[in-house]
Amino acid sequence: MNNHSSHKKNIAYLGPEIPAISMTFVYNEILGLEEKDLNVFIYSVHYPVVMAEEPNARSILSRTQYLYNLPKYKFILFPVIHLITNFRNFIITAAKLLHDIFSLKKFSLDWIKLVYHFFIGSYLAYQLKKNKIFHLQIHFANVPAQIGMYAAGLAGIPFTFTAHANDIFERGLLLKEKADRAKRLITISEYNKRFLISKGINPGKISIVRCGVKPVHGIDNKQRNVVPVIGSLGRLVEKKGMDILISACALLKKEGIKFRLEIAGDGPLLNNLKLLAESMKISNMVEFKGALRHDLVFEWLESIDVFALACKQDKNGDADGIPVVLMEAMAHHVPVVSTFITGVPELIQHEKTGLLSPPENVESLYMNLKKILTENDLRKRLVNEAGKWIEKEFGQDVNIERIYKIIMGKGNLEK
Repeated sequence: MNNHSSHKKNIAYLGPEIPAISMTFVYNEILGLEEKDLNVFIYSVHYPVVMAEEPNARSILSRTQYLYNLPKYKFILFPVIHLITNFRNFIITAAKLLHDIFSLKKFSLDWIKLVYHFFIGSYLAYQLKKNKIFHLQIHFANVPAQIGMYAAGLAGIPFTFTAHANDIFERGLLLKEKADRAKRLITISEYNKRFLISKGINPGKISIVRCGVKPVHGIDNKQRNVVPVIGSLGRLVEKKGMDILISACALLKKEGIKFRLEIAGDGPLLNNLKLLAESMKISNMVEFKGALRHDLVFEWLESIDVFALACKQDKNGDADGIPVVLMEAMAHHVPVVSTFITGVPELIQHEKTGLLSPPENVESLYMNLKKILTENDLRKRLVNEAGKWIEKEFGQDVNIERIYKIIMGKGNLEK
């Protein structure tokens, strides 16, 4: 049930799976905006498969409407309602749908999906008008943006959308059309901005808002483990580069450097990675912890000595944008090692806020891990600078302020 103040302006949020464990940054953004002068109505395409465990997530869940869970008759009913009650908006938005379909040139499943998204959008538009929403913010540039742009068109309100990673690299359908119709296109990195510009999108339309995290104030004074622990966390899929990390750790063992490797996460490559560790004779030094609940991640970060994520591009062209877990590690005073890929160098400035290697370069990753484990002065300097950089550029408060200004049309929208 929504508890909205009558004197605040109403906005709506739409995402793919709110409040899934992978959508923590979305609901934190919602909660941050509600601390300002906005009421937020929440809509999600799907019900979350793996839900976040925090108390705030339960509150968000109870307030969220799930569009794909609605009875199918509603998808037929609401376009007719819009046709009767707001003929002009219906015709303009339906014309955009036809343009989108025929811009794909040959017939494909995407034609059917776009029509389906238009019908779902018609229900969402009804909700937006009913709740007197003045702005719709969408997370992810694929299905949520398709539903949202039609809904905003039918409701006659502006919308913005945030582009993240595989929603533009691998599933970037109609990006230019979405950007042209949006009030602003928000993205998480300069790398993404350059990619979007290469697709013909007006650079003046793009703003950068990071997926912010809460800085942890104080100094790094925790006791290090007697046998240093290298930690990594992520879904066990190709783009996370866990195979590269295991191979680099095998080189550490070969040189006689003590360590333990803890890999948190689950996924289709689990058995392959276990076999790799066995083949490199380090299985007794590697612990696969399985998926960690988000509320346990911070405690785990506090227990490790270095965080490593060997990001790379997978065979389908998918890659991470800027993994939030890297930000969280830096915020918790854990030195980080990753790769020169996509937007990661904007977060980890090589030899200033962390260490970077070329993707899939086992030798370089090994050398960077060795430096972190053996050079205490370097470690302290990296941790100190990383904390400052997180607070200045990737902090939750500063990025909520950025998106608030975009929604309200205040200040310089370029950043």
